[in-house]
Amino acid sequence: MKNIVILISVVCLISCKKEITTNHSREEANEPNVSVHNKEMFIIKMNVKYLKNDRIWVFYTEDIKQDFFSIETFLSKPVKGKEDPQWIFFKFPLGVFPERIKILFSNNEKQNEIRINEIQYSKNNKTLKMEGERLANYFNFSKFISTSDGYQFVLKIVDSVYDPNIVSSSQLDTELIKL
Repeated sequence: MKNIVILISVVCLISCKKEITTNHSREEANEPNVSVHNKEMFIIKMNVKYLKNDRIWVFYTEDIKQDFFSIETFLSKPVKGKEDPQWIFFKFPLGVFPERIKILFSNNEKQNEIRINEIQYSKNNKTLKMEGERLANYFNFSKFISTSDGYQFVLKIVDSVYDPNIVSSSQLDTELIKL
């Protein structure tokens, strides 16, 4: 438990530093009308519903053969808790095209449920869109998440650890490379 608290603290510190240094580009990505005009841009858009304030991390690797995700290659966004769905945008640095992705949905242990309505990946003016049941085909769910319909995620603490994440499946990895 102590190690997880330290890891989350390090991730938060790094994400705060990254947000300060790239504040201008991150502000653009918060706008709902963000589109991919530059062929060198990769964007992930998520339509989510969180009832409590939280944070989402997207870890990535540009090498499909790499079987781990470095704490140096991630993007992070705060999420406001509210009743209505909201769009969260992750705008990757120019020329960065992930081949594998891990999404950590929460660090708020009081966040019991979230809803993922849709996830879109955009690159070179092409979009891969997935929702509901398709999420189960494109991601491997950690033991900290359960879902019966593919939309509503129940987030759990297991053995005093809270790490609700999903990792891209080989099917999504292949689609990301083709995109």
